[in-house]
Amino acid sequence: VYNTKPSFKSQCKREPQPPHQATLTPQVTLNRHNQLNQATLNRHHHVVMVRGTDDFVCKYTVPADATGKFRVEIGKFNADLDGNNLAAFYVHDTKLMLGEQTPQPPQEPVAPTPVTSEDTTPPSVVEVGFYRNAQVSNPITSEAVHAGDTIYTKVVFSKPMQLVAGSGAAARPSLFFVIDGVATPYRMKEKGAFASGECKPKWASRNIYICKYTVRGETLGTFSLKVGEASIDTTGMAVAAAYDHPGSLMLKPGVLSLSNTTLAENAGVDAVIGRLLTTGSGVRVYRLLDAAVSNLFFIDASGDLRAKVNFNYEARAAYTVAVEEVRTQARQSFEVQILNVNDPPTALRLTSTTFYKEDGVGTQIGQVRVSDEDSGDVHEIEVTKGGEFVGVRAGTLEVLQLFDTPIWCYS
Repeated sequence: VYNTKPSFKSQCKREPQPPHQATLTPQVTLNRHNQLNQATLNRHHHVVMVRGTDDFVCKYTVPADATGKFRVEIGKFNADLDGNNLAAFYVHDTKLMLGEQTPQPPQEPVAPTPVTSEDTTPPSVVEVGFYRNAQVSNPITSEAVHAGDTIYTKVVFSKPMQLVAGSGAAARPSLFFVIDGVATPYRMKEKGAFASGECKPKWASRNIYICKYTVRGETLGTFSLKVGEASIDTTGMAVAAAYDHPGSLMLKPGVLSLSNTTLAENAGVDAVIGRLLTTGSGVRVYRLLDAAVSNLFFIDASGDLRAKVNFNYEARAAYTVAVEEVRTQARQSFEVQILNVNDPPTALRLTSTTFYKEDGVGTQIGQVRVSDEDSGDVHEIEVTKGGEFVGVRAGTLEVLQLFDTPIWCYS
């Protein structure tokens, strides 16, 4: 069997060397372990030549019950790079007798291996750290960790530790997350992605373990790590005693905020009031807690609080909006203020539109009334047609000039 890989077994392989003039000089050699280069080349096998190669090495290991003569044969169908076959079938004239001992070259004396004393030091915890990422390259620098945050705990032992995947008392090493003094065992994994409450060795190491825990919204208090006394190293030696890490983090609920709480009236449907924010990291999902408010506001996928209707300041100036972040269970109520905008007048009318012409100049025809949603606004009234006959003074339409007798109606 022809093989191009560096290692070979029951096969032949070519010897790497620069191109040179090919000369057929087959030979069989026996190494000092009494093993021949394997795989007989008989008339039913041929070797494919590779450019620049004319030396091949074949390996054959003698079975325990093998006896008789051993030799190499080369079929005539082997060809050079130009396609020329061997002139004839080749049988090598050197034979070996299988089953006979070949004289061994003298062996140099080997110095005895010094006997070293067995390490009886029990394994111990040499490092514990809290990080924000699974690569344990971003340490948690503040003591406070909020709901929704993920804590990656790095545990370094002085020796490689025995790993038993699983949960509960059978898991090894025996690692716990401790919240307000209550220890809960981590589940151990050998490799792959891991979820909250699980640990696995860092890459191929057996003395470094990474544990993951995501803070839930209802979880408050201190957070730390414990190593159980059932943890043992790869030689079967257990830790001297359980280890309680002296350092801790403070778990706090998520804090929910709204970037803006005001909206101008008549801003229209879909108008953005502000963006909801929650302390901690991870994906946030928000919901409104009041069904009635849900008819007036909604929260989009980006966490923006938006108007569902066109708000009017004169109708109502403030609304209370209660929001919850689902993952962290953080809740907060906000008062959204509707800002007043100067609305334009919507209509004009006269309290009276008739008068007696005998009353003469200065007669008050009627008061001009303005319809405006903004109470208290001051208005200016201007006569745009017929100003030579009438005018407005102090909100009242007055006669400025007598009308011609034949005309009884004026615009």
